[in-house]
Amino acid sequence: MKKKYYSKKHKEKKGKKAKIKTILYSLLFILLIFGIGYFTRMEQFKIKEVNISGTDDEYIKGILNLVEDSLSEKSFLWIVSRGSIFTYNKNEIKKDILKNFPKVDRLIINKGGDNNLDIKISEREADYLWCTKECYLADIEGVAYEIVDEQYTAGDLLRVKDDISNINLGEYVYEKEDFDNINILVKNIEKRGNEIVMFNILKDTHFNILLDTDTILKFTALKDLEDQFNNYDLTFSEKNNDLNIEIYEYIDLRFDNKVYTKKKEEVEIEVEI
Repeated sequence: MKKKYYSKKHKEKKGKKAKIKTILYSLLFILLIFGIGYFTRMEQFKIKEVNISGTDDEYIKGILNLVEDSLSEKSFLWIVSRGSIFTYNKNEIKKDILKNFPKVDRLIINKGGDNNLDIKISEREADYLWCTKECYLADIEGVAYEIVDEQYTAGDLLRVKDDISNINLGEYVYEKEDFDNINILVKNIEKRGNEIVMFNILKDTHFNILLDTDTILKFTALKDLEDQFNNYDLTFSEKNNDLNIEIYEYIDLRFDNKVYTKKKEEVEIEVEI
């Protein structure tokens, strides 16, 4: 196939047509953006009111301010309004609420009647009072969402004294694997009929758990937790005359095939298993 050759005049004419097309398309794009911008500013399409439910007045005020700031923004070269029911940034608003208000667990944003915006909030529920330098409410997944006083008493919360973690609101109080270990310990202790007063996390993944009998159970995550509970069950069994744990200041389960105990106001003793 022979290669076609074009004259200089033909090339200039073709280039001029391409420039004209580019200019026309650019003008059409600009006119389209201005048209959308004008459309989004029309009164009948503006968001009239933002309704927030599912949380308290203090949070509602803060969330409302955040949403109104978002609706006052412009996009596409500061031409298109975000305050229209068709152009508000739903995903960005949701992301900002979850980032700035850690008490919010989930939320649904929908268009309501008369161009209103309805935001339904689902809050986190406290399962832990988690204390480091400050005390936090944390949910069942271990997310810290509110700073409270150490004497906080609302709800039946597991009290945790954590000597090793640094906590930020909206973040997990503990690494997932370590948090799973805590859940294992809590479930196994409660299954054996004991009530936990305080769960104390020490350095090197050691745990001291204070029971309502004023007895401390000592565990370590450095060894298999199931083995430690097996040692507990073997020690406090019919074989050993159903030893009553209430008489002990602490029961140390962190050692292989041995349980160390100290009776209240007595010396430490070793129980062979």
